Amino acid sequence: MIRYDFAGPLAEADRAAAIEAVETMLAPASEAFIVAELGRLRSLTVSRDIGQDLALVFAAYVGELREYPADAIRDVLRGSARSNKFWPSIAELIDPLDRLVRPRKALRRALVSGKYQPPETSPDWIAPTPEDIAEAEALLRAHGLWDAETGRPKEHRNLPPMPSAAERERMAAELDQFRERWVSLAQDANAGHGH
Repeated sequence: MIRYDFAGPLAEADRAAAIEAVETMLAPASEAFIVAELGRLRSLTVSRDIGQDLALVFAAYVGELREYPADAIRDVLRGSARSNKFWPSIAELIDPLDRLVRPRKALRRALVSGKYQPPETSPDWIAPTPEDIAEAEALLRAHGLWDAETGRPKEHRNLPPMPSAAERERMAAELDQFRERWVSLAQDANAGHGH
């Protein structure tokens, strides 16, 4: 099942506009459009004895396809004509149509519900102090990663969060312990080889 989660609330006007856009993407195709696409498909495929009454066959297919949007019907029916030599069963059309339309329906459900899931933070996360922020900005400037025009880090979405002073101290202590252990292992290895 496809599901969309929003990380924050949407402004009501934005949510309404997004719902309207998704509803447009889900608007059912007209019967005339479906018949035209079925006619095109029929002219490009070989019949597997779809019956003598083509109008009856088309009416049955239209009844099954009428809930799908025009662009999805066009893509699936034309794709079927290119990839299959024979007239498809309705199941051969419905499966790919459902796969195409499922994300749109999931997005509509999420937008209509209006619920959002705040992003998770680590339970031990500590908000940076103004000094931490100033230090981070200075570090970014020193390495050419600060955009003076925008007042933000360059490609800020791709940069990892800056650790706090306490986290940096903890990481430095762990690094010192690692170095001591590595030096000790190297000395033991050298002593064992008679160096």
